[in-house]
Amino acid sequence: MRQEHRCDRTAARSVRQEPSRESREEVSLEGHGERFTGADAARVRSILARDADVCSLRIERLHVEPEQLASLSSALSRITHLSLIHTGLHSEHIIELGTGICQSATLVDIDVSCNELRDSDADVLFRAVARSSSVTRVRLGSNPIGCAGVEHLVRCLRQRGRLEGVDLRSCELAQNGALELAEALLDGCSVERLELSDNRIDDDGALGFGRVLALQNDLRTLGLAMNSISSAGCAALARGLAQNGSLEDLDLSDNHVCDRGARKLARALEKNKTLRVLSLDDNTVSYSGSCALARALRSGSALERLSLSGNALDDKGMIAFGRALAENRLLRELDLDFNCIEDAGAAHVLRALRKSPGTSGIAVLSMRGNDLGDATASNVARTLQYNSRLEYVDLRVNHMITNAQACHDRDPAKTRARRTAFAMSQHRRLGAQSPAHVLPPEIAEYIGRMITPAVVLVDGEESAHDRAAATVKERRLLRRCLCATVSCVRRLLYFVSARKHRRRH
Repeated sequence: MRQEHRCDRTAARSVRQEPSRESREEVSLEGHGERFTGADAARVRSILARDADVCSLRIERLHVEPEQLASLSSALSRITHLSLIHTGLHSEHIIELGTGICQSATLVDIDVSCNELRDSDADVLFRAVARSSSVTRVRLGSNPIGCAGVEHLVRCLRQRGRLEGVDLRSCELAQNGALELAEALLDGCSVERLELSDNRIDDDGALGFGRVLALQNDLRTLGLAMNSISSAGCAALARGLAQNGSLEDLDLSDNHVCDRGARKLARALEKNKTLRVLSLDDNTVSYSGSCALARALRSGSALERLSLSGNALDDKGMIAFGRALAENRLLRELDLDFNCIEDAGAAHVLRALRKSPGTSGIAVLSMRGNDLGDATASNVARTLQYNSRLEYVDLRVNHMITNAQACHDRDPAKTRARRTAFAMSQHRRLGAQSPAHVLPPEIAEYIGRMITPAVVLVDGEESAHDRAAATVKERRLLRRCLCATVSCVRRLLYFVSARKHRRRH
């Protein structure tokens, strides 16, 4: 397990503890907007000087002055990963950081996300990366470098030839920046992992990366979430994907793919043999799109994880998925959170996993936030008895039982829930070493009464990952509401101006 020295600080200055003498791999300092003082810098230098096992330095939500960053430049020669997130970096900081990057022979990964870096700062940073012989991954997410910043990245790529990873999410690249980067990749530059989420690249940018996928076989991961890509842009990506022999992870979440785009991607998946992960969350995919994707799974798709959270999948689409899961051996994770699936639709999926335990490869099944009731919980219990590959089932945020005292109640629904708990308690794989089956806390309470509490681990509260996912969904919803509001205001203003014009004439 990774050991780290962490100094958490509240808004008021807290007592800074002396670091332990145990070996560490990461030095991490986190705060809530306080200053990163000279004493903090001295402590970091001391730890890095005396502990050879430290390979990572992370400073987050602390205001770092340029002179303090300059004092850490010499320490960069001892670490491989540097993260300066939410630290208020600007031009003076980047000059000092660039000097440290050029002097370091060990630094591999640089993360300066969530600052206020502009295109001129990106110029300094990418010049230093171009001169460095060790840096292979650069993360600049949530910095408004714009299209001009992409020009500096392209110049760095032409000089270096190859980078392992580039993260430019929420950097205001727009169509021109995406097209310029795509042209550089077509000219021989190479990036293995490219993250361009939330950059408004639209269909034109998707068209450029469709050509990249068709003609270049170096890209392994491509993130294009929240880019207003419609079914037309998705069709261009699908044409490239059908010819691609390297891409393993494609993220198209929160776009406008719809059923037409999903059908195009499904046809490409039947030909592509390298894509392992496909994310189509929040794309209004419904019955016809789900049927096409299910058909691709039956036709030999290489997918290992398919995420369809936040769409409009219903019980009819689950019939097709049930047939596909009964035949597909490669798919291990299926995410169907926040759709319109009821007990009947979930029954088709679970029946396939139950009747084809040796054929289906599903290990993780998530169906949070649907319209599932007690019947689905009972189906899950029966499926677990016959399917030895299913390791993780998530049924939270559904219409399960709500009364924890139902053991003594004669309500049929509560009685079925008690039988569900009993069936799970008798399952041969629910031992102390088994993975957690995430169920509603009420059903977990039934199980806890029949077996030891350590047997089944159930988290009644949302984890940090769940809270982060919920926050992202809230932001996406707020963004859609704001866009709709702006559109309505524009239409109203146009209507008023047109009416005034008619009155004048």
